[in-house]
Amino acid sequence: MTDAPAPVWCTLEQPDGPAVTSGEAALRAVVSNVLDRPFTCRRITIDLPVGPDGGALTDSPHRIRVVALDEGWTIEPGQRPGSLTAVPSSSPVTLAPGESIGIVLAGIATNEVAGAAEVVTTVVGGVDGETVEHSRTHEVGKIKPEVRIDHFAANPQSVEYKGKIQLSWEGAATAPSFYLQVGQKVPFELTERNGLKNNNGSYTFPLNQELTTNTPIRLRAVKGEAENGAITLVTVNKGDVTAGDLTVNGVATLLRGPSTLTLDKKVWSSKEVPTDGMIAAAARTGDANKNAVLQISVLRKGKLRDDTELHRMTATSTHVDRTENVLVPVPKGTAVRITKVKEPDSSVFTATWFPIGSGDFEVNT
Repeated sequence: MTDAPAPVWCTLEQPDGPAVTSGEAALRAVVSNVLDRPFTCRRITIDLPVGPDGGALTDSPHRIRVVALDEGWTIEPGQRPGSLTAVPSSSPVTLAPGESIGIVLAGIATNEVAGAAEVVTTVVGGVDGETVEHSRTHEVGKIKPEVRIDHFAANPQSVEYKGKIQLSWEGAATAPSFYLQVGQKVPFELTERNGLKNNNGSYTFPLNQELTTNTPIRLRAVKGEAENGAITLVTVNKGDVTAGDLTVNGVATLLRGPSTLTLDKKVWSSKEVPTDGMIAAAARTGDANKNAVLQISVLRKGKLRDDTELHRMTATSTHVDRTENVLVPVPKGTAVRITKVKEPDSSVFTATWFPIGSGDFEVNT
């Protein structure tokens, strides 16, 4: 038995948003064949860490239930609490290039301690007659509900030169302290006096600043010792040209300009990035009968063969005349993998790197 090629892996999504302590979470596992040949899948195992501490996801594994599973599959109990295995109902299932299998878990009663839980997925199957096994560790964060930030976004996401935006997000009905950082300016607190509105947990804030260059905007929620953050990026059409680490009057540090990533491979990956940043990616199918799917994974590099996937976002285009866009935050010290999961003829994929600090974005060859 050997390790599967890296393009065959299981990814994990949180369809209901970030998990909060003492709440209920859902997880969607998706096994994708991104090889150029069939992959025979025999077994998919999901191991959730169980216990009362921050490194565990739940201390009530008996409440976990499978709410969605592809036809032709069945669930077997795992060897320990918090573990379950999906197996084909009859013979092994063969995935053609670009095909996927999905499993959705719900009723995951998160424990009371905030932290990062590591969920392990293991896929066993075969490629060209050889048995392969591939495991991946996924980090699932748990945050205190009072500092929850969901769907943080700018409206509009792209503006003309000196344009203005409004920010919106979902959170706790009782507001924590919110702090906003625009580009590299000093963060400031959001209050009712400067425009923050709270409609029972639906927040809006008008940013009365003229934007002249592509600008990352960070939101931070703080209540006691609990803290959480989110980031979005606003692009400016025909904005100011930025140059390296140029400093104006010893005060304002300009960001490096955005760079276009050349997606000339089915699986494209980077080395560790030297600064926080964002990737704006897009997919458009070239076939009216087939979807184009682009996946962007952000990985924490490890000493072992498998890296830890922090999060993944997908751009799925279903119409030849419609481009689907995603905006992916990339923390400093992580790496990026971009995969063309489904690529019908004449499809178009693009990705642009927007750095927040200095340092070059290096591509693995």
